[in-house]
Amino acid sequence: MKRILAITVFIAFSSILLFSQTQKNFDDLKADIRTYAEQNIHPQMNIWKSQIDKELNSDELAILNSARAKATEFKKDGLEHMRNFTPDRGNKGGKKGKNHPMREQMKEMHAQLLPIIENHSDFFANLKEEIQPKSEKWQDDMRTMKREWKQENVEKAECENKSAECPNHGKGKGKYGKGNKFENNPEHQLMRVMLWDGSPFEDEGGLFQKSDQSAARYNANVFPNPANDAINLEFNAPTQGVYELTISDVSGNVVSKQNVNVSSAGKINHIITGVSLGNGVYNYTITTGGIPESGRFVIQR
Repeated sequence: MKRILAITVFIAFSSILLFSQTQKNFDDLKADIRTYAEQNIHPQMNIWKSQIDKELNSDELAILNSARAKATEFKKDGLEHMRNFTPDRGNKGGKKGKNHPMREQMKEMHAQLLPIIENHSDFFANLKEEIQPKSEKWQDDMRTMKREWKQENVEKAECENKSAECPNHGKGKGKYGKGNKFENNPEHQLMRVMLWDGSPFEDEGGLFQKSDQSAARYNANVFPNPANDAINLEFNAPTQGVYELTISDVSGNVVSKQNVNVSSAGKINHIITGVSLGNGVYNYTITTGGIPESGRFVIQR
């Protein structure tokens, strides 16, 4: 009995060590992908963003900046939904149904940008031709990084052949194995570039972040958005104390730091003055003790 118990403890301990090492290796993969994006994707996206902003007139740029802020919020809401989603047993369509309104809102946003694209048809046609090969290379490079990680850290390496006997045959290619239409569609690639708000890669869409249910959730919201002067920041304060509010531009430069004194827990409304801020997209971060929570707003006069 003691021998069996010892073997059981050894197996359990070995499994924990193996899991810890695998998690560490996975963290290394995430860091490698972030580094790749910061060195290759982010600089090029910044160039494209500057070119687009320079091409548009002030009215068109205001429309685009508003769409960028909304798209970022949609993305954040969508990722939060995916993190917290637990489908009912047998309810395969649950996730799709809940995301349907968000997809419709994104379609409407794309429709609002089409007149801008048509007004600058030659510019955006050339931009699409430039985006597609670079986008495909980035995707291929990151897939290679993930595949190599799997081969080194997962017992069953991903099959290299394309036969039906391959355990992973058809996976990662979208419905019916025909490929991800969003990734390969030049129109969608262009929209992604247009709606990118200049966030550093580690903040872009909250990639790789997991929701921490034990951490304070502020559920922060700003309105009106876009705004031309005063902006209301509303958030839930889990405890009393001093909350730090940081405002930065899309390049990450801090333009304002404010302390929000909270006398008692509950819903808080704080006014952010936009008098000294120029037109554009701004990031805000609210934090106290726990993890920070971030969002974006637009100044449009």
